[in-house]
Amino acid sequence: NSTPYRRYNELVKILISNASDSPLYEQIKEQIKDAILKEELKSDHNNKLLFRVLSELATTYGFFREYGSAREYFSYSVNQCRSTGLEDDYFIQLRKSSMFWELKLTFPLMEQAAEYFERKNNIQERAKTYHNLGADSLYLGNSKTAINYLNQAVKEFQKYGSDEIHYTYNCIGVYYATYETNFEKAIEYFQKAISFKPVLFSTMVLYLNMSSCHKALQNNESAERYLEKAMHIQTE
Repeated sequence: NSTPYRRYNELVKILISNASDSPLYEQIKEQIKDAILKEELKSDHNNKLLFRVLSELATTYGFFREYGSAREYFSYSVNQCRSTGLEDDYFIQLRKSSMFWELKLTFPLMEQAAEYFERKNNIQERAKTYHNLGADSLYLGNSKTAINYLNQAVKEFQKYGSDEIHYTYNCIGVYYATYETNFEKAIEYFQKAISFKPVLFSTMVLYLNMSSCHKALQNNESAERYLEKAMHIQTE
């Protein structure tokens, strides 16, 4: 019977597109959870749909800072991929795993994802995976590993012209400021990132990073200017 599929496919579309703070969003989330518990979505035809539902629920719970539930549904989504042969989706989830699981445990999983996307010549996912590996290496304090992965990510993002490269430029700027105390080089990368006109929060972070670097260089006027730019965004 395809009725549950049609019903929950429509719910997932609304869940993905609807504003996250609306009552309708919460109502749909509860309906989908109920469907999972009743196993209405468990059939050969619904494998992809159920994966999307589980993955979206993980993201939703993460947004609301309900991290235990986020981890739980993310684990469900990974198991759904693995048990039903959704190979590409499985490795995409591994690429995102550090958002939900402990970082030291997820690094080998992300390396597996990188190897898979290299084998498949999937440039877009390869770029994102290299970025995640680089960014997480920065967090772990593995500076050489970080800059190697981040430089690889830049090359891959440039191959298909993605503006997501601004995230990587920011991380490279952080690397130069933190690990090489090369604040001039760091500012160059923050400016490169700004040129892609990222979303307001990312722009604010970049302005704050540039302010800190100018402060370290004792360029107090520039430091104050970028701090004011960041504060202006914060009040919008």
